[in-house]
Amino acid sequence: MNKKIGIFDSGIGGVTVLNYLKDYYTNYDFIYLADSLNCPYGEKTSKEIEVLVTKNTLFLESLGVELVVIACNTASANSSDVARFTQIPIVRIIKPTALAALKKTKTNNILVLATNLTIENKAYDQYLEGVNIYSVKGSKLVTVVESGLINTKEADQVVFELLDGYQNKGIDTLILGCTHFPLLKNSIKKVLPDVVLVDSFEPVRCELEGLIGKGEIGKRQKNTLYTTGNLADFKKQLGIFDLKNAIIKEARI
Repeated sequence: MNKKIGIFDSGIGGVTVLNYLKDYYTNYDFIYLADSLNCPYGEKTSKEIEVLVTKNTLFLESLGVELVVIACNTASANSSDVARFTQIPIVRIIKPTALAALKKTKTNNILVLATNLTIENKAYDQYLEGVNIYSVKGSKLVTVVESGLINTKEADQVVFELLDGYQNKGIDTLILGCTHFPLLKNSIKKVLPDVVLVDSFEPVRCELEGLIGKGEIGKRQKNTLYTTGNLADFKKQLGIFDLKNAIIKEARI
């Protein structure tokens, strides 16, 4: 029987992380939780998110995972309380993603596109020393993704309104500071075609490697995805991902 890795996000954004990691760790089963009922996290208070992080982590732990990846920047930045309730390792994504961006930039001008609360808390700033930081609040982009508007004129328009003013700032690196945002890469590239987009996929994989080693060829992988929201809506949202044979369930937390 394979060991299990747990992942959670406020919605479907973290499935981008799941899709990446499951191909590297075929010797692990993955359990994913989309807290769709409480999405978006970026518009909640820090205290509210701390409570949700703990609930989500304990739910995944009850299903037998040996570690939890918080595939949500907002939750990662507001997750200090969870250590009081669990002993399993918690992988957060902000620091490794920030360090990856520092390695990419040549102009030392980095744009951080994240949810409102992540920006307000300056969650990335503490790790981006010695560079110019341009911060953009993008919580409305979470709604774009959750509403199924990826690769549409509506998505292009919202992205344009957020990023158009940064075309001539010498920015060469953009941090996708929300796991929903890699799904909007096409729209972002239309506005800032020459910037390097930094997501959390590879940085998180490296964090996992430090905890559990490299992935191996394993037994048949079993992936289960839960939602705290409407199951039918969740199944429809997942249609954009390659999730063959995944089990999809409703979670009651």
